[in-house]
Formats: sequence, C-alpha cells, structure tokens
Amino acid sequence: MKKQTHLHLLAGLVAFLAMGSAGLPQGIQVERTVTVGKNVPDGSGQLISATTWLNSGIGSVSWVGSTVTFSSPFSNNPIVKSDLSGTLTFGSSSETPVTSTVFSAGQLTSLTQQFTMADAFDADWKSSGLWTLKIRDTKAGGVAALDSWKLVVEGTSTAAGTTMDLGNGGIVRVASSGSSGTINANVNTGSSGNTATMESASTKTLEVTGSISGAGGLSKSGLGTLLLAGSTANTFTGVASVDAGTLKLQKTGGVAAISAGTIAINGGTLLLGAANQISDSTAVTMAGGTLNTDGFADRVGKLTVSANSAISGLVTSSGGGVATSSDFLFSGVDLNNYATSSGSSLNLGGGYGYQSTINFSSSNYTGWSGYSTTSLNNFADKVQFGNTGMKASISFNGSTGLTYITAIPEPKVYVAMAMLLALVGVTEYRRRRCEKSAA
Repeated sequence: MKKQTHLHLLAGLVAFLAMGSAGLPQGIQVERTVTVGKNVPDGSGQLISATTWLNSGIGSVSWVGSTVTFSSPFSNNPIVKSDLSGTLTFGSSSETPVTSTVFSAGQLTSLTQQFTMADAFDADWKSSGLWTLKIRDTKAGGVAALDSWKLVVEGTSTAAGTTMDLGNGGIVRVASSGSSGTINANVNTGSSGNTATMESASTKTLEVTGSISGAGGLSKSGLGTLLLAGSTANTFTGVASVDAGTLKLQKTGGVAAISAGTIAINGGTLLLGAANQISDSTAVTMAGGTLNTDGFADRVGKLTVSANSAISGLVTSSGGGVATSSDFLFSGVDLNNYATSSGSSLNLGGGYGYQSTINFSSSNYTGWSGYSTTSLNNFADKVQFGNTGMKASISFNGSTGLTYITAIPEPKVYVAMAMLLALVGVTEYRRRRCEKSAA
C-alpha cells in the first residue's frame, strides 16, 4: 500500500513540474517549503500562513504552483478533506496584491496534493516578496492541521548583481518549459546547516554565472547538468555535494568554483571544465560516482573513499613522479578505510598501458592518515584500471615530492609468466637431452 502511495505521489510531482508555461526557454523555477504545524479553525475563521521571500532570484513571474500537506490531529474528529479550501496572495496591502484560488472545497482528495495557478500571478516580482496562504474549513466537524506548504515559482532570472536567497531549504531548477536555465544573480546558500539545492532534469542544463556565497551547503540533484561559470569566485563554506547528474566547474580567470571545506561525490559526476577550479584545501570524499578531471590540472585536499568510485581523466607522467602541467593532485589519501582488505575500489579507467605512471598526491604516502604498510597495500590492491586486470604500485619521488601510481600486471600474471618460462625451460632441456642421446 505504501509503495503504491509513493508511486502516485511521484507521478503527481512529475506532472506538477511539467505544467510550466511555454515560451520561456531560459526560465528557472525556485522552490521554498514553509513549515506550519497548526490546526485550521473548524467551521469558522481561517488559518493564515505567510512567508517573505525578498530575494528569490526571479525578476518576472510567469507561473506558480503550490503543494499543501495536511494531517488529521484527532482520531475522534478526523479531517474532512472536501471541506477545505485555500487561496494564495502575492504582495502586501500597499502594493496591489494579487489573489488566486489554490483549491476549492471538494478539490482536495489527498493529504498531500499539488495545485497550479498557472499564469494568475504574471507580473514582476513584488518588492515585499510576501506570499500569504489562507486555508478555510467550510463546515463544522473534522479538524485539519496544515503541516506545511510548498511554493514553486517559475520565471526569468533577475539581473547580474542581485541575489537569489536559497536559505531555508530553497531549491532552484531549470523550468519545465526549457532545455536550459541561467541564473545571472548571485546566490546565497543560507546559514550553517542549511543546504541549497540546484536541480536539473535529464538533458537539461542549469548555469550559474554569479557568485555563490553563504555558510550553507550546495547540493546538485537531478540527472542533468549544473554548470558553475562566470569570472567571480564562489565562496560558500558549507559542503558541496554531487548526488546525481553532472556538476561541471568552469570558472574563468583562475578563480575557484569550489572553496568549501568538502566536496562529497555521492553519485553522478564532478567534471572539470577548466584548470584550478577547486581550493587547495578542499577535501574530496567519494561514496560512489565519478570525478572526471578531463585532463585539467588542479590541487585539492585529502581524498577519502567510502564506497566504490571512479576517477577519470588523470594524465600520465613521462617518469615516476615527474611533474606535468596537467597533474591533478590530492594532498593525501585517508587510508583508515583500508586497514583491512574490505576497503572500497577506486577505478582509474582502462586508458592506461603497462607501467604507465600517474602523479596522484603532492605528499609522501607515509604521511597519509591511517598509513601503515598494510593499509597502503590494501589501498593499492583496490585501485583498478578499468577491466584490464592491471593493479597499482604506489611509490614516492623524493626529488619532486610527488606520490605516483604505476600500472602493473596483477601478481597472478607474474606467476603465470614464471610457470610458462619454467615449462619452456623444461621442454628445451628435454629436447636437448633427446638430441644428445640420438647423437
């Protein structure tokens, strides 16, 4: 029953997000959830919930939708959904507010339901940023609680130099009407502990050209691409996470796209579109997914691998630990997860030949956290080169200060070669003895 309910809700959400207006190929959607947790007056009066969104990043509104979530607080006086109705107002009393019906009595059929007001609010974003939801219970009997409501607004991005506030769990995505969306404004991720989400569906690209700041984190979701571009550094300090799709870093002018303390690659791909996109002190944690350097150089913080992951695009060196202009280097590797042989694999791809060397770290492996001969060997054993069957040998070049990885045949290959040579030797020995006897 729960699985069926979840499928219905998912289908409703997909349909809800597909209702955006046509003709806005560069449009974006912003989303904010308002937590309420209050009862609707039964049979009289109304519950009023308001949120002020001064810096939405939307310059001109073209479409609005809302999701309402109710619950039934009293088992002896359960909610009567058909008795409820709701309206949404944009603007304060001093700026000619606009009101639209969210749902009429009889239209609410689920405790969580999405509604669209289409183009009822078409106009520039009002300076007050005030959105007010009013819920009425039209008949006595049956108590309803409004748990939360979600506001989704589609429109065009504000101009460069303005700010988009994604605090309080804000979400921004490519509008359903277009294949791409551009945020020209700066973005604020909110306070510490908050996560701002940037979402792009499959085949869609969301581009941010402004600066991203704030103490909150940034999460990339959806199967499409998020492109962090422009020439102004991003300075947000919360965790940057890649959960699905592609996060492409392509700032210009040598400024950082990521200066957060940690990049968490939990799925999808972190892709470099230029060199030197990540702060030297930013740690990289991999719990699945891929880091694709695409051949670009960068220096980052410590690498931690906690689930099977991949790194692609690393360039080879002409000799063990000899620096190149395209080296992507970690400051070190956390070997604590490799104290036993159960550590996760790290696949570097199959584009390397026998004895290819890859510069991997800017420090001596003996200084890596959790280092021991056992943990280093266990880590080396988990480094893969696609499906070539080659394994990794890890060495340090004292002259350049670089730790490098060399692709070598798997040990059992050496054993097979030794057995083959031995067999050839025995065969040759027997042949010569036969020739001697015949003579």
